[in-house]
Amino acid sequence: MTTCFDSELEERLVRYCAVDTQSDADSPTSPSTACQLDLSRMLMAELDAIGATDIRLTDYGVVLATVPASKGVEAPVMGWLAHVDTAPQFNATGVKPVVHRRYNGGDITFADDPNLRLSPENVPYLREKQGEDIITVSGLTLLGGDDKAGVAIIMTAARHLL
Repeated sequence: MTTCFDSELEERLVRYCAVDTQSDADSPTSPSTACQLDLSRMLMAELDAIGATDIRLTDYGVVLATVPASKGVEAPVMGWLAHVDTAPQFNATGVKPVVHRRYNGGDITFADDPNLRLSPENVPYLREKQGEDIITVSGLTLLGGDDKAGVAIIMTAARHLL
């Protein structure tokens, strides 16, 4: 199913995934790496551009902002949360997201690692995704799409509400 937000969500996810936010399991700090703040600062600038208020970055690397309710509308206060760090076990430098348009149901190959394949034989879930767009990486890095997808959804919803 296509929504009016599909292209915006895809653009945000691809852009956010390209930012190195690899964590360091041995670091005593939070965030555990300085590069995680690159995406946090990017989000702050985007929140400012779309009209959010009270935008700030905490000492722990958390981005906070307010999306006020429309005038005259009573709405519950909500908190939306997603993390930006990626797993420390995999390379996160030089992430190259790849959008596979209208997945054909066969193996998905990776430009930077020809021996790597995603197959419906090994990942049966892929059978349900034929005809849909799938985002992977080029093969040498982790995508980091788990909660960067959450960040893309939050940012798109905030932009829509504002």
